[in-house]
Parts: sequence; structure tokens; C-alpha cells
Amino acid sequence: MESDFYSGEFNVYNERTNSMGFHFGTLEEAIEFNNYHEALHLGYIMSIRKFL
Repeated sequence: MESDFYSGEFNVYNERTNSMGFHFGTLEEAIEFNNYHEALHLGYIMSIRKFL
């Protein structure tokens, strides 16, 4: 994805607002939110793992 991003493969991005009200006006904003979202999943997994 990184190489595609920097080579300009992603020409079109449609603005979106998710169900929580976060607005993603640019592809960069959507990618940043995705990284944050995935980090939350990882945090929950690591927390649950402590109890196993």
C-alpha cells in the first residue's frame, strides 16, 4: 500500500463520514484513522491476553 500510495495509484478518494461522526476529507486522514483504529484493537488484544 505504501508504494502504491507514493506512486500515485490512489487517484480518486470520496470523502466520508463514519457512523461515529468522524469526517475523512482526504485519503491521508482515512489512513491515519485506520492506523489509530487498528491500534485500539491491538491494545484490547494485549489486555485480554494478560488474563489468559
